[in-house]
Amino acid sequence: MASNRRRNRNYILTAASLLVIVVACVIAAGCTGGTSTPGAVTGLTGTSWTLDSYLAENGSLVPVLPGTEVTARFGDDGKVTGSAGCNGYGGDYRLDDTSLSVSSIAQTLKLCTEPEGIMKQEARFIDLLGSAEGCRIEDGRLIITDAEGTDLLVFVKGAEPAALAGTSWTLASLAGEDGALISVLDGTTVTAAFGIDGNVGGSAGCNHYSADYTADGASLTIEPAVRTEMYCIDPPGIMEQENRYLNLLTSVAGYRIDGDRLDLLDKAGKTLLSYSANRA
Repeated sequence: MASNRRRNRNYILTAASLLVIVVACVIAAGCTGGTSTPGAVTGLTGTSWTLDSYLAENGSLVPVLPGTEVTARFGDDGKVTGSAGCNGYGGDYRLDDTSLSVSSIAQTLKLCTEPEGIMKQEARFIDLLGSAEGCRIEDGRLIITDAEGTDLLVFVKGAEPAALAGTSWTLASLAGEDGALISVLDGTTVTAAFGIDGNVGGSAGCNHYSADYTADGASLTIEPAVRTEMYCIDPPGIMEQENRYLNLLTSVAGYRIDGDRLDLLDKAGKTLLSYSANRA
C-alpha cells in the first residue's frame, strides 16, 4: 500500500511539473517561430521594421519597389505607425500569442507619382496589413500572415532613428486648422531643445515653455507644457501662434529626423511641426 501511494504521489508531481513547462512554453511563444527565441513583446515592439516583400495579387511574394520605403513600428501602447511609401499611417493592433490584428488604420492624403506604381503598392500594403491574423519572427525577420498562415508581409529590421536627446531646433512651420503646414510668423522665433533629462523647452514665440517628453524609438510623447505669463502684441497673431504650437506639441506621437530637419508627427504619421537644426 505504501509503495502504491509513493508511486501515485510521484506520478502526480511529474505530471504537474510537465504541465508547468507546457504552460510556460505557450506563454513564451507569442509572435515567434523558426530559429527565433524572443517573446511576443520583446520580439515585435521596440524595433523599426522595413518592408522587404509583400504578397502580390497573383499570390507570389514580390519585393518593394526600388526607391520606396515602407515601415512599421509597433508600440507598447497598442499603436502601429509608419510610412506606407508615400503617406504616413497609424492604427491600433492587438497581439495575443501568435495572433495579430490591425484595425482603425488612418493615412495622410498625399499623392505620389514617383516611382511608377508607388500608390498601387501603398494601397496593397494597407490592405494586407488590415488583413493580418498572425505573425512570427524568423532569423530577424517579421512575417505577418493571414488566417490560413499565408505570408502577407515580410519585414526586416530597419535603422533606428537618430536620438532626440541633446538636440536643439528652430520651428519653420506648423500645421494650420486645415492641417496644411504654414510658416511661422515673420519676426517670431519658436525653439525646442530636447534635454537628456527628458525635458523639452525653449521659446514659444512670446513666452518660454517647458514640458516632459518620452522618446521610444521613433515614438514620441510630450506632456502639456508650463510657460511664463507674458502677453505679446507684436507681431499680430503671435499669441494665437503660440497657443497653437503648444497645443500641437501634446498631439505628437512620433518624430523623424532627416539631416538638419526634424518633423514631429501625429499618430497617423502626419507632420504637425517642422523644425530646422540649430548649429553652434
